[in-house]
Amino acid sequence: MDGSSRRVIVEEEIYWPNGLTIDLEEQKLYWADAKLSFIHRANLDGTLQYQYHWVYSTPVRAEQVLLLARRTDLRRISLDLPDFTDIVLQVSDIRHAIAIDYDPVEGYVYWTDDEVKAIRRARLDGTEAQTLITTEINHPDGIAVDWVARNLYWTDTGTDRIEVTRLNGTSRRVLISERLSEPRAIVLDPIHGYMYWTDWGEKPKIERANLDGSERVVLVNSSLGWPNGLALDYATGKLYWGDAKTDKIEVINVDGSNRMVLLEDKLPHIFGFTLLGDYIYWSDWQRRSIERVHTSKAVREVIVEQLPDLMGLKATKVTETFGTNGCADSNGGCSHLCFFGPRGVSCACPMGLELLSDLHTCVVPEAFLLFTNRAEIRRISLGTNSNNVAIPLTGVREASALDFDMAENRIFWTDVSTKTISRAFMNGSGVETVIEFGLDYPEGMAVDWMGRNIYWADTGTNRIEVARLDGQYRQVLVCKDLENPRSLALDPANGYMYWAEWGGRPRIARAHMDGTNIVTLVDKVGRANGLTIDYADQRLYWTDLDTCMIESTNMQGLQREIVADDLPHPFGLTQYRDYIYWTDWTLRSIERADKRSGLNRTVVQGQVEYVMDILVFHSSRQDGSNECSHNNGQCAHLCLASPSGAQCRCASHYTLDPNGRNCSSPSSFLLFSQRSSISRMVLGEQSPDMILPIHVLKNLRAISFDPLERLIYWVDGRQNIRRARDDGSQVKHFLPITMVCVCVCFFSGCGKSMMSSMSLMGSSSSGAPLYDRNHVTGASSSSSSSTKANFYPQILNPPPSPATDRSLYNTEIFYSSNSPSTTRSYRPYVMRGVAPPTTPCSTDVCDSDYTTSRWKSNKYYMDLNSDSDPYPPPPTPRSQYMSAEESCPPSPSTERSYFHLCPPPPSPCTDSS
Repeated sequence: MDGSSRRVIVEEEIYWPNGLTIDLEEQKLYWADAKLSFIHRANLDGTLQYQYHWVYSTPVRAEQVLLLARRTDLRRISLDLPDFTDIVLQVSDIRHAIAIDYDPVEGYVYWTDDEVKAIRRARLDGTEAQTLITTEINHPDGIAVDWVARNLYWTDTGTDRIEVTRLNGTSRRVLISERLSEPRAIVLDPIHGYMYWTDWGEKPKIERANLDGSERVVLVNSSLGWPNGLALDYATGKLYWGDAKTDKIEVINVDGSNRMVLLEDKLPHIFGFTLLGDYIYWSDWQRRSIERVHTSKAVREVIVEQLPDLMGLKATKVTETFGTNGCADSNGGCSHLCFFGPRGVSCACPMGLELLSDLHTCVVPEAFLLFTNRAEIRRISLGTNSNNVAIPLTGVREASALDFDMAENRIFWTDVSTKTISRAFMNGSGVETVIEFGLDYPEGMAVDWMGRNIYWADTGTNRIEVARLDGQYRQVLVCKDLENPRSLALDPANGYMYWAEWGGRPRIARAHMDGTNIVTLVDKVGRANGLTIDYADQRLYWTDLDTCMIESTNMQGLQREIVADDLPHPFGLTQYRDYIYWTDWTLRSIERADKRSGLNRTVVQGQVEYVMDILVFHSSRQDGSNECSHNNGQCAHLCLASPSGAQCRCASHYTLDPNGRNCSSPSSFLLFSQRSSISRMVLGEQSPDMILPIHVLKNLRAISFDPLERLIYWVDGRQNIRRARDDGSQVKHFLPITMVCVCVCFFSGCGKSMMSSMSLMGSSSSGAPLYDRNHVTGASSSSSSSTKANFYPQILNPPPSPATDRSLYNTEIFYSSNSPSTTRSYRPYVMRGVAPPTTPCSTDVCDSDYTTSRWKSNKYYMDLNSDSDPYPPPPTPRSQYMSAEESCPPSPSTERSYFHLCPPPPSPCTDSS
């Protein structure tokens, strides 16, 4: 038994001895040979070999299995064997599996991965792994297979949507995107045509809808916490769920009636949840176990113990399916998506396609209307009977102006609530913010499809500006003698732009597209809106909110005509072929009429409210080219059209080189900071100040500039030093001041620094602040005429921040005016590896804006990479470890500790009097 006296006892007629066992009583040795297909027997010394029995291979496998997503692997647990044997599926590169489901028809396992943001599938043995969905996925927490119609559904708590594709990942369509807070678990009933899902947002609920997303019904919306799991019993018509906050397993009828508690004992944190036969299975994060309970007898049994990182579950029969519907035969006759519902089969199209009048075939439409409807951008077909549908965009709050770029199949819109200009592809993917700084009320916007630029008019800043389509090289074109500029229209073929003003003297104006040669085109006009150009007939149309008419002129402002009058409240306007289309706020409709006579008025769409802008998406609206269409007109920054030809222009504050094409950065300027922005001003020039597109600014305290490297440095409210270029690139974070105090004090004045200045704010002798936190918080001037090294000036003690002045607090628990230090002995509970959130009483200076975690709807998602043991991984509904009702000790991130050799500033709580 110690491994000595090793010898060979059998070496003939033996090839693949896979199994080996000993009969101790008879002193016999048995083994199975997989190649010779027999069981052999011999004495323990190898003598008296005997061929005992032939072996035949049979395809025997577990019929009932429990599929488990376990963060970095998938497992198959046999429910047919008494020991519940589990096998790891040989699938690579699983980073953070969450939800899991199974297709018994083709034998594929489907799962979501929260880290790589993808939906994947593989065979039950782990082969043929494929990635199906990788775009426009944030946190896919639930997944469900429609094995009859061959569709795949999922919920996303990041985008707050429920979406569907074919099982191979094609024909993607957003089903529900409204009134969803944090959709979680989802189950399907293909037999009756329903889907069910849980939502554990601020108002948790369980809902039901048809499989096409229509006819939503709330089934449960009371006494819910975090309904993580959902399971459907097709045979009994019961819907079960597990709640990780109330620690209960409950059940209702599928119509929402007869709610009962099935189990409420020792359920600390339910996550995965599934049903097969008479048993409900669930995973528990805190107990690290998988258990099951009988649905009628309430007999409970542990399946797996002490297994961490348990996520989604799916109990299923490997080959058996249940039921059928009209979509099973030839996809119900649908070219793309087939949905079965209570009224039978219905066909649907993925985004970008429209259903023909046969109600089965999807085609690419020739043209369609786009319009903004506050938090939505919607489309209406002009050639089919399709109703208007919302484009599945994220982050839209109050869309105003709208335009598109046919070349890249994108839409652009302004948002007066978020004060941004954004763009996305027509199917709703690729949402990105193009302009996000220095906007107030961007009410007008137009795309220059020839020069690849975007123009906008801002009624708040009274400016008309331009930038490249990706937001680069922004320049102010018009900033004087403007009063509330709004609607904007471009004629890049002839080099003109047109806009309306709503000021004291309303007008429609025209200028070259480089902002020069401004003239008043129409002056006797009310509040003109919806400027649109008929490029074929060379006429300009607009609506007048004061006269309630639609008018037009030629492109010189002559031959003015009334197209339609006596309209209740016309607002948005567009033109396509022989028709004009407009919106009416009073009638809540979109109408159409002949563009010349105004006759043949027809309601295109009714029951639409507050449509701010409307346009026709068609290639005829963006035809032709000019000098800027080819290689940006050889311009380094902007190529702007004009009647005399293309003009190269530079971003604001940059100057055009003598060659007329390249641009140079400003040599002398003033930088000044506000609370969350840094602006630049070139003194003595006509160009106004510009907010620089730097994204990581928050609670700025001081700024400086390095003229050699052309880098901007700043100190934020958490005493971090950061830097970036004026275009927002090369952002770098240095150590907090409290951690590099020695270096600042002893090495900054050695003649090595090239920074022109670095100034902390001082205070007056009276103790009053020298600055207004709502305005300028720091300033730095720079001139590249000299590169002489400058020493740091004497560091001044900053005045108390208005936001951190302890006199603002009316309780003694947070600060003591008698304490010489702000350091507290109290240490709040903090999750390991994760920066603590600011306490409810912490100030804006120390907002927790740099963290390894993500916040959503006031719930906490812990990053599993920070610490996976003993805290469970996301995406659980998060417990709040600190609340506004509890005591509010200062966050450790707000405590200051100064090196003794560096004199600290006066404590904010010190009363100078």
